[in-house]
Amino acid sequence: MVTSDIIQDVRDQLDQPESTYLTDAMILRWLNEGQRIIARKTRCIQDSTTLTTVASQASYTLANVVQIEAIFWDDDGTKLSEISWSSVALHGMGDATDTGTPEFWGRWNDGATGKIFLYPTPSGAGDTLTVYYTRLPAALTNVVLEEPEIPEDAQAMLTVYAQYKYKWQEGEYIEANHILAVWDDMLRWCKYDTYTESSEAQSINVEY
Repeated sequence: MVTSDIIQDVRDQLDQPESTYLTDAMILRWLNEGQRIIARKTRCIQDSTTLTTVASQASYTLANVVQIEAIFWDDDGTKLSEISWSSVALHGMGDATDTGTPEFWGRWNDGATGKIFLYPTPSGAGDTLTVYYTRLPAALTNVVLEEPEIPEDAQAMLTVYAQYKYKWQEGEYIEANHILAVWDDMLRWCKYDTYTESSEAQSINVEY
């Protein structure tokens, strides 16, 4: 579903034609906010990227990361083990002279721009690792041709979220909260579906 169709659905549900009061740009902003929430809660956008080591550089930046799933060396497919920075410090391994071939990775922080650190700090440059992760969607920037990156079966949720934002903006708080409850239920089931789509999926807790 392209952006213009979603915006029209929002207007139809709200019975609000295009106007200088409720602009397409305003609805587009709500759609972007909604799809980022969906991506964070469900981890539905999977991706991978390659990092190239820099000698004596421990930390590396990744943009729009929700959750890092795994990191592998490209040359032999070895999987790095995750370790916390507190564990590195606890065992006295954080000295600047701890260089070599990284065997572990850890998180600096989460957020739209996150960093990871490699341990030991790479002693050489030019080696590559593949990072598998879930990420935030690209922002929608026009109202005609774009399609959200979130799965098609979750895109209907964007209409609901935009309705909630409009009703709250208008001070119709009771109705806004009713719409928000519908949104929460849809988000919960979207999260459940995302985590159980594998044939080997186990029982999970879908609360958030």
